[in-house]
Amino acid sequence: MALNGHPPYKTVLTHGFVLDDHGRAMHKSMGNVVAPQEVITKYGAEVLRLWVALSDYSEDIRISDKLLSGPVDTYRKIRNTLRYLLGNLNDFRPENRLEDSRLLEIDRYMLMRLAEVTAKVRGHYDAFEYRQAIRAVADLCILDLSAFYLDALKDRLYTYSAGSTERRSAQTALYDILTAVLKMISPVLSFTAEEGWQTLRAEIAPGLEESVFLTDYPEFPAARLDGELGKKWARMMGLRETVTKAIEERRREGVVGSSLEARITFRTSAADLEKFLSGTLPLWPQVLIVSSCAVESDPGAGEFDVKVEHADGAKCPRCWQWKKDIGSHPEHAGVCGRCAEAL
Repeated sequence: MALNGHPPYKTVLTHGFVLDDHGRAMHKSMGNVVAPQEVITKYGAEVLRLWVALSDYSEDIRISDKLLSGPVDTYRKIRNTLRYLLGNLNDFRPENRLEDSRLLEIDRYMLMRLAEVTAKVRGHYDAFEYRQAIRAVADLCILDLSAFYLDALKDRLYTYSAGSTERRSAQTALYDILTAVLKMISPVLSFTAEEGWQTLRAEIAPGLEESVFLTDYPEFPAARLDGELGKKWARMMGLRETVTKAIEERRREGVVGSSLEARITFRTSAADLEKFLSGTLPLWPQVLIVSSCAVESDPGAGEFDVKVEHADGAKCPRCWQWKKDIGSHPEHAGVCGRCAEAL
């Protein structure tokens, strides 16, 4: 500053002290020092890096085994999501991907959510908001993927034929999600991101850059940020919460076991909601992971009532859905019609 008349840096980021879990300064004489190497030995370097990223550096930061349990759990969930994505792309290659116009609607919705999250995370990183950035990625992995989308995909991934449009649509979305998540976590979970990237290159996409750190930040076509699609699915996801609670109640009563044993009937007295539910009816069995859905317009019903019954028919041993057409195909008499076509 004295020599050149300006500071030798463009940006300064300051942080508070690292304290023990009681808010006390660490001293050898007090025996409350938490050494970074001890944390790395016990939990791994990634957990320590994640704890740092999730800390609010604008204030003094506390650390202890108890406070590290949150980052440990978050890291486990992110890593498990990456493993699932890699495992379900084992027979996929980039040349198998479908154009966005051919993707199923639920896959286009998830790619819209991915585009939203990547833009949000980029903004957080640019503003040095590491906590918000990694939290947004974790929420994508835990709430959007693990708690919804990946479960909803299992039927398509495991029961449709390998090269079917339905399965390739799902894998196209999973591929874009995997590459984007690896790039987004790389500033924080560097070793995990590189490990995942090298597995992706070795087993799925050898044409990728040699390292995740040699790639650009993920960017997607503006068309993926479809506002109307987002509104439609936001409404569906809100209704989904009501239905899943109703299914859980019937499960506790012993009416159904797994959700695939359920037949759902939407009952409503609202004309606009009846129109919306009827228009989205083909999507609901996959969204709810049930065997069938129907809509009833009933003036005596509330705005949105849900009736959960045991599905008709018998359980298909291949897809586990309850169907009335099991045995309809002479060459595959033990499975439902849809599975017979896949076979």
